[in-house]
Amino acid sequence: MHSGYQIHLNENPDFIDADSYDFRPATGSPLIDVGYDTTATVNKDFFGLIRGSSTVDIGAIEYITPGYRDWE
Repeated sequence: MHSGYQIHLNENPDFIDADSYDFRPATGSPLIDVGYDTTATVNKDFFGLIRGSSTVDIGAIEYITPGYRDWE
């Protein structure tokens, strides 16, 4: 198990709006850039966005900078 998972699983994941089922990581989420690099086998997130090379996020949805795409 990647050591980052142990640290961040006990923290609030800080999703954009979990009550409305919006599980994208919010700015400052502890899930951002601490995941295990799986890009050799899983190189896209839930929405089909390309994951980074070695600083992927924990979870199915990769964080994107607000304003990068029209998500909201």
